[in-house]
Amino acid sequence: MSFGDLKALMSDINEKSALESRIKSIDHQIELLTTLRNQSLEKLQRLQVPAVPTLVNHVPQTDANKTKLFLSYFHGREDVYAKLWMNNRSGKRGYSPVCKNEWVRTLCRKPAIKCSECPNQQFLSLDEIAALQHLDGRQVIGVYPMLRMSIVIFLR
Repeated sequence: MSFGDLKALMSDINEKSALESRIKSIDHQIELLTTLRNQSLEKLQRLQVPAVPTLVNHVPQTDANKTKLFLSYFHGREDVYAKLWMNNRSGKRGYSPVCKNEWVRTLCRKPAIKCSECPNQQFLSLDEIAALQHLDGRQVIGVYPMLRMSIVIFLR
């Protein structure tokens, strides 16, 4: 065996040793990460919020119970709610705030003045009557879920 062959052999042995060392290091890192993952999962399980009970154990029988349940789940701004409007000619649809003065001739100047610019706007808050009409299919309503300070409480 020549000196060159011996040098090449030593280089191969050193490379193999370095590779084995890197593999052992990576295996060790995997073991540490697996341990850390398992510990984190255990901590997470201890912090888990108990499962939310089913929404209803029984179907509400009275209109009052239905509206009470509906209003407790779909909570939004208390000063206003929206209803669906449809234009049969153009096919347009949308939601607008419900105003007590809408189409009252002495107060409402629609369509010349937009509702958002009307000085006589008097929005209605969502109540049991509107909720019941929604549940009965007589009107489609919506709520404005964004409360003050960008808080949303939906399906509490």
